[in-house]
Amino acid sequence: MLFFNLIIYFLQMKTKYIIIQIFIQKNKMNSKFLMMDLNNHLTMFFFYILNYYHLFIYLFILYYLNTKIRVVNVLQNS
Repeated sequence: MLFFNLIIYFLQMKTKYIIIQIFIQKNKMNSKFLMMDLNNHLTMFFFYILNYYHLFIYLFILYYLNTKIRVVNVLQNS
């Protein structure tokens, strides 16, 4: 149980760092995509994912681990 809590704590701290890095990298990535057709909604969607994919990955991991810990707690308490 402690192991999962440590992982979640680490990921929460790492997520804060990653969010800062995303905004730094976003400016670099924007220059690469200046020639894209940004009026197309599908293009905008993929552009958004490319800029923020680190955040999506870390949020998914946090959600998965939180869910797993809740299930383990319920099983231990029953």
